[in-house]
Amino acid sequence: MKYPLKYAGNRGIFPLKVFQRREVTTMADKNVLIFIENSRGYGRGLMRGMAKYSKVLGSWNFFTKPEFYGQGGTFEQLENFKDFLQHLNKTGLDGIITRELPAPLMQYMVRLNIPTIVIPFMHEFPQNLTNRIVTNSEAIVEMVAGYYMEKGFQNFAFSGFDSMYWSQKRKTYFQNHLEEQGFSLNTYNTPKQIGRYDWSDEKEELADWLRQLPKPTGILTCTDDRGQQLLEACRHANIKVPEEVSIVGIDNDHLVCDLSNTALSSVDLTTVQAGYEAATLLERMMEDEEISDYTITVQPKRVITRESSDILAINDAKVARAMEYIRENSRASIKVGDVVAATWSSRRVIELRFKKILGVTIAEEIRRQKIEKICELLTETEHPIKQIATLAGFETSKHIARYFAREKGMTLQEYRKSIGSKKIAPQGAG
Repeated sequence: MKYPLKYAGNRGIFPLKVFQRREVTTMADKNVLIFIENSRGYGRGLMRGMAKYSKVLGSWNFFTKPEFYGQGGTFEQLENFKDFLQHLNKTGLDGIITRELPAPLMQYMVRLNIPTIVIPFMHEFPQNLTNRIVTNSEAIVEMVAGYYMEKGFQNFAFSGFDSMYWSQKRKTYFQNHLEEQGFSLNTYNTPKQIGRYDWSDEKEELADWLRQLPKPTGILTCTDDRGQQLLEACRHANIKVPEEVSIVGIDNDHLVCDLSNTALSSVDLTTVQAGYEAATLLERMMEDEEISDYTITVQPKRVITRESSDILAINDAKVARAMEYIRENSRASIKVGDVVAATWSSRRVIELRFKKILGVTIAEEIRRQKIEKICELLTETEHPIKQIATLAGFETSKHIARYFAREKGMTLQEYRKSIGSKKIAPQGAG
């Protein structure tokens, strides 16, 4: 069977009915198969990073699996998959970046003995491939836990997919972190599937679980898709979002997050940076450099607040006003006295109430939000430090550098580098 391979060159993407190496490559070109889910933001982010690398430093011809209308059948049947790879490999396939596939497909791909980087999906080390892209789920859940605690939440819940090891890891990390902070976690257990999956049945199960949760509750879902399902279950159960339950997903897939009457908050990830680093690694592997046990880690950047979690779960109106004032003025040089004045309370009373409810002092919260704003500017922009200093309310670059080093224990430049992908030990996946 001949597949209309998709070639992405300098002139755009178009089908190749007859693919011969001399038609699309030069001596410097490399043919790379990208076998990643591109219908969701996670995969698209990785692919953007790979494309950026090729444009700036490499000379790659990218190929992906045929779209459904060009497959002539179920593509991920073993024989169809073999035909596709054999046809592509005859042209001189140089490297592969792939999500984890069913075992027979992965086994066949590994036997080609082509430099390969894998994105685990069902197992930590598919077919013993040790060069991989993983997500730092532990850092993600810690970020979300802190996000909810800062908003005053004391009830927490998690909903994921029990059959996926990475979802189970996120649940376990979330639970362990909350227990360390003195909180418990309500979890939704996916019903055992008998026969064909029916969303209408699970929606009822989710709605019942949501009704039983203490209110208000901050919920973390394993992905944005799961978050969207929870939003639908909340509508079905007449549960108010974010007043009764707040929901935060993971991946910050704009299409999914905005595809609802209640826009979904989500954790933004460093997928573009990870994709760029994966391309850098693959280039080295294709140049016959011996590399093994290399883990590229997708890190969390920040929680993007949308309607589903845009609320403070603080019953004390004065403390809520103090938090609101600090957040609104995170770029200004405010002091404790300014916050006190905004609440129309005595300094002693508001400081005691603030500390009792949130567990930190007003001064500590001012510093935390100031640092959070600086970190956001470092990760979300490519502004030079001098410009970031101005945007964050500092007079000079030296002032912001000293302030940041004192609070974070690293320089601004070190933080900017650290938020991207990292090489970690193999057991750090998840």
